Amino acid sequence: MGVLFCKEDNTYQDKVTCYKCNDKFYTDKTGLFSQRKSCRFHDFNKNGVCINCHEKKLYCNHTCFHVKKKHWLYFLTG
Repeated sequence: MGVLFCKEDNTYQDKVTCYKCNDKFYTDKTGLFSQRKSCRFHDFNKNGVCINCHEKKLYCNHTCFHVKKKHWLYFLTG
């Protein structure tokens, strides 16, 4: 018989702020986008496609992902 090891995960995830609507949210595994689509604003490029959820402007009748604010030290961490 083997011994079962249980590890308690005590990581506390802080909320971060969305740069589009200034709401607080929990990030996904990547640490950049929100876990679910709940932002009221889209970020369209010049072709009319949302940069975050990749939907065209004509079909964007739903919410988008929250996106974390970038700090001036962002170029060091990626």
